[in-house]
Amino acid sequence: KSQTIANTIAELLAQGKSVLFVSEKMAALQVVKSRLDNAGLGELCLEVHSHQTRKKAVLEELEKTLNREEPPAISAERDLNELEKLKQELDGYAETLREPAGKIYPSLYSLYGVKEKNRIYFESKGLKMPRFKFQDPDDWETAA
Repeated sequence: KSQTIANTIAELLAQGKSVLFVSEKMAALQVVKSRLDNAGLGELCLEVHSHQTRKKAVLEELEKTLNREEPPAISAERDLNELEKLKQELDGYAETLREPAGKIYPSLYSLYGVKEKNRIYFESKGLKMPRFKFQDPDDWETAA
């Protein structure tokens, strides 16, 4: 629940809205505040949840919030370009995994599949799978 509340508050703040979050339980207030702190939004919170809250402290918090610097503008185009670049990079890795690996295996992807099948087999027998260090895959050849 607290994560959903923090996400909702963050979304509303991103829309430039003000939010009043009220809870009977102090623990709920603290958890949500902590989540907002972790998201970098803690400075936008004004805590007035205790009968011990001093008027001066509240006014200082208000002043600090009002005088804070504006966050940098979000550039959707820049973010989309960065995502596209990362997608192309990941696609390149996926393509590389499916390329032939030496003269034995059709791809690293299929080699990983063989490794996983063997791992499952050894675990089912209560054995530890042996580990091998291989040389360059381009030098692999089938046994004669």
